[in-house]
Amino acid sequence: MEKVRVKTVPGIAKVAGIVVCMAGVVTLAFYKGPALKPPFHLHNFRPHSGAQDGDHDHASSAKHWIIGCFLLLASCICWALWLVLQAHIFKTYPSKLTFTSIQCLSSAVQSFIVAIALERDPRQWKLGWNFRLLAVVYCGIFVTGVAYYLQAWVIAKKGPVFHAVMIPSNLIMTSLGSVFLLGETINLGR
Repeated sequence: MEKVRVKTVPGIAKVAGIVVCMAGVVTLAFYKGPALKPPFHLHNFRPHSGAQDGDHDHASSAKHWIIGCFLLLASCICWALWLVLQAHIFKTYPSKLTFTSIQCLSSAVQSFIVAIALERDPRQWKLGWNFRLLAVVYCGIFVTGVAYYLQAWVIAKKGPVFHAVMIPSNLIMTSLGSVFLLGETINLGR
């Protein structure tokens, strides 16, 4: 959506920013680094007992890591294309609330189809008065409804580039939350 003129200072800055981002991605993908343990975390959210990091064989772990990287790349490309498409849609269809509702409905249908295909145990579909219900309500209201509406508002007002610039902050906030709330150990490079 933006034109890059390499012979100008803003064009050079854009190209340099892309190179720096790609160098960061390569660093995150290939450099593990030392483990960073949180100084404190909430003990109520400890993960359930199960397979630890050392329990899997190395070949299986490497295979899952590579598949995960490709799926993450595909997700980022699709998300970037979706942001650009939204900018074009909002030029002719200004109703952000209706658009958000249609987007949430189509996402729910797609997620339901994938969930039915992957989870066939009916016990996993039951919600009780516990954290699972709280997580579903929180994700439905805030993560999906409010966040998609705000995203649509930002894209309509400022364009898709402004929203795309803020996406890396999601990774930082997720990492901080997993360290301090869940007590996960992260590595300096990853």
